[in-house]
Amino acid sequence: VAVLDCDVQKDFPPSVGFRYYGDRVQAWLSEPGDDGWSWRQFRVNSERELPTMDEVSTFDGFVIPGSRSNVTDPEPWIPPLIEVIRRAHELGKALVGICFGHQIIAHALGGTVSPRPPFNFTLDTIQLLPAAGEPAAAHLGLGSASTLQLYKAHGFQVTEPPPGALVLGDANTRASGAAPLFVGRALIGGGMQPG
Repeated sequence: VAVLDCDVQKDFPPSVGFRYYGDRVQAWLSEPGDDGWSWRQFRVNSERELPTMDEVSTFDGFVIPGSRSNVTDPEPWIPPLIEVIRRAHELGKALVGICFGHQIIAHALGGTVSPRPPFNFTLDTIQLLPAAGEPAAAHLGLGSASTLQLYKAHGFQVTEPPPGALVLGDANTRASGAAPLFVGRALIGGGMQPG
């Protein structure tokens, strides 16, 4: 699994134990004692590291965590990241986006991302909707859950999902641009943060 890390937490105290967003996400997604996944981190914005187009095919999936940047910022690392996302999607690779990752995947696949003033940090409850004839919880591996609680922290939002997206969250959450979406094997995880 490739982690496409898009920010460095320079202001995190050493006691937090994570310097990069991707470190935190990798720890969150790894089960204790589970050695079934191998991870490779790419420091996209700080070191300009990205898999080559040929390397994209060697990964089973990609995780794109948060960033203080926005998808519309004129950062030199954003256009190459978009190309990697599109290539991974073309190859049917699993994509998981969290916060900025949610926005950049949606943008890369044809969705629209817009400012959402004011920036806020809240705990939101998402009402999960049926999608493709199944409960949304089944798509997310959550059994029969009807709600999901996640932290929301963003100043931008997905205002129009990509073509063919399955929207898994309620209308109120969609209006905030934080609803989880599926596009093929891409889980666009919402403008949410793991707790």
